[in-house]
Amino acid sequence: MVENLSNFEFEHLETVQNYTHFRKVGEYHLVEVIGQGAFGKVYLAIKNGQKYAIKELFIENRSGIEKVYKEIEILSELEHPNIINYTESFKKANHIYIVMEYIEGVTLLEYMKLLRERVNRV
Repeated sequence: MVENLSNFEFEHLETVQNYTHFRKVGEYHLVEVIGQGAFGKVYLAIKNGQKYAIKELFIENRSGIEKVYKEIEILSELEHPNIINYTESFKKANHIYIVMEYIEGVTLLEYMKLLRERVNRV
């Protein structure tokens, strides 16, 4: 089910292909926060010149871990051109990291706001 769970070290500030990152998790350089929710953050990350989105989830208890593992299981089985591709996941201390492809553009919320503004102008 959940593979590639292992411990990794953090590093601080260095430049990776014109991005200054503030820490490193595994082989991924976390560049900036691109989203945030109740249970964690999503970062733009760089690995070997490739961009990824990494969801960092703080896990407080066993039920939280089970929910995240279920999410990882579902993500790893999905394959559709309109769904972000799952890459891998791993654990560091009380955090689980879910690595997914990074898609350039606006968020769904931003897109919906743009549509709403367009409708209101008509």
